[in-house]
Amino acid sequence: MNRALNQIKNTPRVQSPGFYGFARAVVSIVNRYYFHVKVFYEAPLPRRPFILAPTHRSYMDTPLVGSVVKEPLRYMGKIELWNNPWLGRLVELLGGFPVDRNSTDRSSLNTALATLRQGNALVVFPEGERRSGDRVENLHEGVAYLALKTKVPVVPVAFYGSEEIMPPGSKFPRPARVRALVGHQIDPMDYLNKSGVVSKNVSRRAILDMTLDLMRELQRLYDEAKAL
Repeated sequence: MNRALNQIKNTPRVQSPGFYGFARAVVSIVNRYYFHVKVFYEAPLPRRPFILAPTHRSYMDTPLVGSVVKEPLRYMGKIELWNNPWLGRLVELLGGFPVDRNSTDRSSLNTALATLRQGNALVVFPEGERRSGDRVENLHEGVAYLALKTKVPVVPVAFYGSEEIMPPGSKFPRPARVRALVGHQIDPMDYLNKSGVVSKNVSRRAILDMTLDLMRELQRLYDEAKAL
């Protein structure tokens, strides 16, 4: 990683709630009338802080999240977005901060932990990158680690139909029919308490168990979203 990107990672990220509200209003209109997004909730969203963990089939999944949660959110964004300074600044105003997906990114991890401890909601795509097809598998363990470390719940979300918005080779988003199914929260305390002892350190077993349950839940939600 070059020096410029290192400097970006070490610069404080400042979100603009006013700009976020304006952008979300515009995005919500596009989501509703162009992508025909409908959101279904199996349970109310928990109080903040929480981690929103959506499936990832399209570049448009991030703006689709704006139809799920009304309040400002923080996002992890791939650091390549900051190769364009104007785009990077726009992402920051909307609540994004960079993460290097090709390494163990301690800086971004610490930013994510601080974001949750400050009482914010954080969006993390557990698949890590865009996937294709109907299988939800091989999740990254970052969502579980963050949840277990901060003791905040994870809210799984499945987007069905977003893959049709920008299929391979397309240069402009197409009209689609997207269904979002928001599942019940996954409580990290259920995994921390399994041994009967809650430690400051997060066990490897707790991370693996929570990640596996999140994968199963996302698969269930994705399958059920097809019929909505």
